[in-house]
Amino acid sequence: MRAEVPSGWSQTNLGRIASESRDRFLPGAESDARVPYVGLEHIEPGVSQVGTFGSADEVSSQKTKFERGDILFGKLRPYLKKVAQVDRAGVCSTDVLAIRPRPGTDPRFLLGVLSNDETIHFATSTSAGTKMPRTSWASLSEYPVLLPPLPEQKKIAAILSSVDDAIRATQAVIDQTRRVKEGLLQELLTRGIGPDGKPHTRFKQTEIGEIPEEWEVYAFGDLCGGRGYYGANVPKQPFNQHWPRYVRITDIDEDGRLRPDEPASIDPSEAAPYMLNDGDILLARSGATVGKAFMYRSALGPCAHAGYLVKFSADTRVADPGFLFQYLQSQTFSEWVRASARAGAQPNINAQEYAALRLGVPPIEEQRLIVARCESVDASLAEAHAMVASLAHVKSGLLSDLLTGRVRVTP
Repeated sequence: MRAEVPSGWSQTNLGRIASESRDRFLPGAESDARVPYVGLEHIEPGVSQVGTFGSADEVSSQKTKFERGDILFGKLRPYLKKVAQVDRAGVCSTDVLAIRPRPGTDPRFLLGVLSNDETIHFATSTSAGTKMPRTSWASLSEYPVLLPPLPEQKKIAAILSSVDDAIRATQAVIDQTRRVKEGLLQELLTRGIGPDGKPHTRFKQTEIGEIPEEWEVYAFGDLCGGRGYYGANVPKQPFNQHWPRYVRITDIDEDGRLRPDEPASIDPSEAAPYMLNDGDILLARSGATVGKAFMYRSALGPCAHAGYLVKFSADTRVADPGFLFQYLQSQTFSEWVRASARAGAQPNINAQEYAALRLGVPPIEEQRLIVARCESVDASLAEAHAMVASLAHVKSGLLSDLLTGRVRVTP
């Protein structure tokens, strides 16, 4: 933190301008059917809002209460930048801090402070735990803050909110495109593309239901050489552009893309058995994101996969890797995951269970036609994601300038 304090500002810390909610919620002890619930999975990274709300009747353990206007800060793996302001009261996971502005602190200004890259880096550096790093309010509250007068806070917050509004509008486009993709996949994976370019009209009954007459039912493993392969069980290394990237569950977003932020590497001496080839598919086997899928492309550079991911390599004589990946993005597959994940401390699907998954498979040429149609929607998604990334970069620059007083604003 720079020593220079802008004229009219004061130097303080996060704990003096905000407090942590310590109100607890016990499921079953009070009416919970209509209480909104927020877990880490509900917070969109870098968007400053909750994507969707769950319901408190879905939880079974103690949670934290939050009020309208509070800031939710993901304390598990804080580098994921899961920070959002809530527009209603509810309860949140204990892996989320509910942070409340003290008098004299504008809530949206506090949101900016908590979203700032320097704050995220501080939270990451104060995290404890190797596999599941968590920060705490005791640590985060010590983060140093330069505090402008309230009128200037409000002006700064208004500027940042205008960028957040643009990000949210673009995120809405992403959400709508995802819904379009979901409907398209449902159509293509049940009715396919006939010789005339239209959906098939002749179907047959199979063990998995009705499929076009020309299709066959396969086990997923039979399309991928018979089995899947677990990844490396070795610690990540700091990212080194001369070493393979180490692909972990947290590196994959919900659209099956590799996140650009916080990459890690694997020591080349340990990477060889786990190196990925073009078209390889990775599936998350454990945790809240079990079933999440990623298809590797060689254009991403050398990569190896970590132990909580299972690798499958398509037999390209019978399966197009892109077709398999699109199937793994479908609602049909999501429903299979929910039905198949073994309960426990963490949901789990192992390599053998993935290999046993049965699906309807068209001839290879039809698979490629299906992939081409899906990729046109994927291109729109990629364009919208690029716009969000660009706006996030603009916001990051504004946060750096406005929260340090390098650029002053007139209330």
